[in-house]
Amino acid sequence: MSGSSRAHRRMAPLIRPARDAAGALLAGAARATGRGVRAEHLSVLDGRTLNLAAVVSGAPSDGPAAVEFASGQHWTNAAARTVPTAEGRTRVEATIRLRAGDAYGSPESAGFLPEVVLTSGVWNIQLLVGGGGQERRMPLAAPGPGTAGNGAPTPHAAAGRDARFSVTSTLSGTAALAVRAPGAAAYVRAVLVRPHLAQVTGELVGAGAPEETAAEVVQWHGSAVYPVRPLLSPGHRGTAFTVALPLPAMADSAASSGASGARWELRFHTADGACLRARREMPGVAAPRPPVRLPPQTVRPGSGPPVLLCPFYASSAALVIGLTALPRGA
Repeated sequence: MSGSSRAHRRMAPLIRPARDAAGALLAGAARATGRGVRAEHLSVLDGRTLNLAAVVSGAPSDGPAAVEFASGQHWTNAAARTVPTAEGRTRVEATIRLRAGDAYGSPESAGFLPEVVLTSGVWNIQLLVGGGGQERRMPLAAPGPGTAGNGAPTPHAAAGRDARFSVTSTLSGTAALAVRAPGAAAYVRAVLVRPHLAQVTGELVGAGAPEETAAEVVQWHGSAVYPVRPLLSPGHRGTAFTVALPLPAMADSAASSGASGARWELRFHTADGACLRARREMPGVAAPRPPVRLPPQTVRPGSGPPVLLCPFYASSAALVIGLTALPRGA
């Protein structure tokens, strides 16, 4: 179970009554008969921002409002605003940032906009409006022509590397949001080289539960494999990672490889068995791509000999760490 923590706290007194059996039956009956609040506007702009406007009947609301997304036994909500109309009704408006995620949890702030994290699938859209100590929980009817849109595909969406969100309808005629998560990937943000250590930072996208993700440094054309423990934290699209390269162990292997040194890759293994090579994001650049070489730098780890680090991105965009052991006096 998840939800925008800020909106969830504001809506907590509003949501609890809606989760009883009577509220569920009423909502189910409304869906079954096709009744619902008709949206004046419902669209996904820039590929990840939901815009919604709908007028609900009844006295103007003086309580909180929210937009709820429900899929199976999971639900989340984001705060909405209410505006009284000249006809004595309530207009509900919302602008919500959408983010695809693999686990249910409180999302990070999206600046001034509320944000929801949704897994792949179809999420029913409903309105929650409170006032006078009561709650109204109303399905949103599927929009008609001229009231819905999904905007033009962004370059990221067209390339298939970002999540896709689109307004759709259910068989009962209610509005829903279809979510297609991005393909799993390990994108490198930077290779940070310090006098005594080297780190790779980036983000795992669509890689599943972070706590079930393992990482390793693998030697090209060799048998050396060194497990590493990534430092993980919430990221913009997934899970941010920082990996400290095991330079002393890599140097030992490089020394046995001769003057040309050794080349290494950083790989992540997900819970579903996928192996993700750390690579550079290069949208709009067709493969094969020209290699991109970073400046070589000397690093002196706390133990072991100094090493010459020569990272580059191969034609496949995979990060390759070239490493040569140097004489101890170098």
